[in-house]
Amino acid sequence: MGVLRAMWSWITFTTVSCAIFSAYMAFVGRQVYRIMYPTFSDSPNTLDPLWGEGQPLDVTCYLSSRQEWDAAKDFNAGALHLGAFKSLTFDWESSNSRHLDFNISRQTLAELTNDSRLANQVWNALKGNASVFLHVHVTHAGFSPDPRDRESYDQYRTIHQASTLVKYAPRPNAKNTSLLLASAKAQSDSTSKVQEEAAIISYWKPAASVRLVTDFTRYPVEELPVMVYQNLRYVQHPMDQRWRYLPALYVDDLSQTQDKLVPLNSTLDDGNGGEVVLPLLLSWSPLSFARWQMQLTFATVFVSQEQMGVPSSDLDALRSMVTDTHPVLLAVTMSVSLLHLLFDWLAFRHDVSYWRAKGDNVVGVSLRAMAAELGSQTVVLLYLVDQDSTLLVTGPQFISVILLVWKVTKVWSAQRRQLKAKSIAPTDAAEDKTKTMDRHSLRLLEETQRADSLATSHMLFVLAPLAAGYAVYSLLYVPHAGWYAWLLESLTTTVYALGFVFMLPQLVINYRLKSVAHLQWRLLVYRALNTFIDDLFAFVIKMPTLHRISCFRDDIVFVVYLYQRWIYPVDTQRPGDVADGAPTPDGSSSKPHNE
Repeated sequence: MGVLRAMWSWITFTTVSCAIFSAYMAFVGRQVYRIMYPTFSDSPNTLDPLWGEGQPLDVTCYLSSRQEWDAAKDFNAGALHLGAFKSLTFDWESSNSRHLDFNISRQTLAELTNDSRLANQVWNALKGNASVFLHVHVTHAGFSPDPRDRESYDQYRTIHQASTLVKYAPRPNAKNTSLLLASAKAQSDSTSKVQEEAAIISYWKPAASVRLVTDFTRYPVEELPVMVYQNLRYVQHPMDQRWRYLPALYVDDLSQTQDKLVPLNSTLDDGNGGEVVLPLLLSWSPLSFARWQMQLTFATVFVSQEQMGVPSSDLDALRSMVTDTHPVLLAVTMSVSLLHLLFDWLAFRHDVSYWRAKGDNVVGVSLRAMAAELGSQTVVLLYLVDQDSTLLVTGPQFISVILLVWKVTKVWSAQRRQLKAKSIAPTDAAEDKTKTMDRHSLRLLEETQRADSLATSHMLFVLAPLAAGYAVYSLLYVPHAGWYAWLLESLTTTVYALGFVFMLPQLVINYRLKSVAHLQWRLLVYRALNTFIDDLFAFVIKMPTLHRISCFRDDIVFVVYLYQRWIYPVDTQRPGDVADGAPTPDGSSSKPHNE
């Protein structure tokens, strides 16, 4: 019976949540591992690779205004020959990583071919909002990709892949922004100019990474993975009539985020009367099967998210994280992001339970700090709505604002009731009740309000000039869609930059009371763990420098909280100084306070 009672005591909301989370993490990890590193049973009926390991290879690259490759036309000066990678091997030798750097202009295109008509055709395609394609041919060394070369061509020894070098996306300034204090005529000219220009324009991709999937797996036909089946080319070899697969040629453009793209226009001039030069970094390297599967999965996810209306800025942040991060660090980031959700859930549940059980005991709670936090979180919520952020972002922010409204109302009502009870002179009938009131708690409440007022006044002394200065600067030099957008951006930037100032009143209250027993330490631990996770995101996810710096502000405050907890331990002998949910023992504190 005692064993059952002990086991039952371990079944709490926190342990159940952690158990469910651990089971989910194990399931997801197992599924991801099976996708990236599949295992197969022994089977005589297998799909084998056609090219052997170590096979010498040559790569040739072309530019064309057509996506389809017509051997009769394109090999006969119908496409621009960009360059070639020679003396490659089909394996993991370090010498297989190469790159070519080009500066594309009308002049350089003309230098690539003797046909000026072809150079003008490609350049005019860029000017005319059309697409230009990169064509890559990989052949065995000594063989030709041209079917007309009967002596050197072999269809089983060559592969081809085409990829566009132009992307269509919304214009960055499509929101009709302008300087609010500019003259009415200037605003009208700016507005009409933006409205005349197309909302969707073409962008040049400045880099193309050609990757050859280096995989020699023998796939059982009955266990062929779906993603492999859909992205491989199969041929029936005439020697033994068995089906084999050619290596997958993959042009990786996931790293081409919006800030790296070069906008194209109808003139392609540099603003000084000369033609613009378009950079192109063409690279070649082998690609592992696991990385290939991961990139195919992410590419599918990005397409579906874009169709669902997810902002391009969010997708670019994910692209940058996936392509610019080491796979090990990326796996750690994905794991801790799920931990972030768990800690958010536990912190929310504990916060609600704590304040429901707290009653009127609001000693040490900074009402002004909570009100300031409510104001700042409301501003952030309005800013997210104005920026058309997704529900996944605005939803949690809305819930946190509602929770803050409830907490501020509860603390304000409790403080009013306690101060009102103190101001009423005790009558004979209420004398016994008055004697039982905790005068020490009332004194602590007054001390709390004095410290709160002092810290808030100093906070406003620092905050007001900085906020006003940035608002004036933004009004004079930064274009905005309207006065409402200017106000929201000014307030939001102030909240991000000076958010740590809102936490100072609580630190001052702890110092004046020489106590931290009134703090929710379990909630603080959950939030501190999330803060450290945010620090990891600050190094992995692309974000403004100001926001990256603000990710570390909570670390500083939490370190100060830990220091205050060390120098102001909970003294259960002192009235009102009982830790969160802790019983009051008869023994004395190990480190008494000096009051």
